[in-house]
Amino acid sequence: MYIFLVGAAGITKSFAKDMAQAMLSSFAKEIPMSSDSMTKQSLSQFMGEKDSPCKLAYMVPGDVEPRFYRHLNLFCDELINFLNAGEPTQMIPFLTEAYRAHEVGTKTKNQGHDIVTNPYINILGCLTTETMMSLKKANLIDTGFTRRCVFAYSRNPGPPVAILETSKAQKDAWVRCVDALGRIQKMAGPFKWEEIHGVYTTWYDENYYRTVNESSMVMQNWFRTKPEYLLKVAMLIALSEREELRLSKEDFEAAREYLDPVDESLRLLFSSSGPNPMSQLSADVERKIKENPLITYKTLLVSFYSQLQAKQLDEILTDLEQMEKVICNRIGIAHKTYQHRESHEI
Repeated sequence: MYIFLVGAAGITKSFAKDMAQAMLSSFAKEIPMSSDSMTKQSLSQFMGEKDSPCKLAYMVPGDVEPRFYRHLNLFCDELINFLNAGEPTQMIPFLTEAYRAHEVGTKTKNQGHDIVTNPYINILGCLTTETMMSLKKANLIDTGFTRRCVFAYSRNPGPPVAILETSKAQKDAWVRCVDALGRIQKMAGPFKWEEIHGVYTTWYDENYYRTVNESSMVMQNWFRTKPEYLLKVAMLIALSEREELRLSKEDFEAAREYLDPVDESLRLLFSSSGPNPMSQLSADVERKIKENPLITYKTLLVSFYSQLQAKQLDEILTDLEQMEKVICNRIGIAHKTYQHRESHEI
């Protein structure tokens, strides 16, 4: 699974990533983790070596021989640093292919081939909104890669927390989670999912027609991958509720609640994929309003003074209002604040 936390700088995306990494390190010490500075060649070589620590195996009940695969977890404070170390034009195609291929590798001059058989790569990375836009403008994040990713976009930083404290209940919950994950890690075999066949089929059909009627290529590709991610997340939820390889309707609905907001995140982040430069600026203005509820007109004007004249900003804000994406709160004659409609409804 490729999961990226996207949002403005300084909203503790890395803190959330570090919590997941620390928990994984607590119980799965044998699963290697990559640094932020590996090239495509070094990553392929590290995973493909005969005695690589990435080479793991599991036994499915009824099997005579173990099944081998190459497992690696990537944790990136800034995805751009990881991509730059491995050259984005090389690393992104490698990750795109590794998502589903049985074999992936590289050919290096005078060093032969590095082949990774049955790769299994997980990524949890952080991206600022600005970096996301830069990668998109440079055509480094294409639809082939984005359809394999979950972009969790932060809508607001939440309330301030000056001093971080961990309660005893939280510490006890951490220990229980680590113990449970250690047991779950040893489980293997197919999931029983007959209970959700009906609701899944209904949702799948709806998702299919949503895909064929969608005009955005980015959204089309995401909708095609969404069924796979939906089942993956449902399985993770099921294992968190009970140590049993069985999917329930509640697991499926909970997975939808987690993934449905990704639709809006993608649409917002990639809403300016077309060639119109004002489309990009309109998306940037909308994003600024979404990240800063009740932002003043003056603040918007200052934020975009080098890109937009006041008249152009007024036109964009008027369009966003007419499309019912933002709400304008007028206080007196001159003072105006703006709020994203989604934040207002929450």
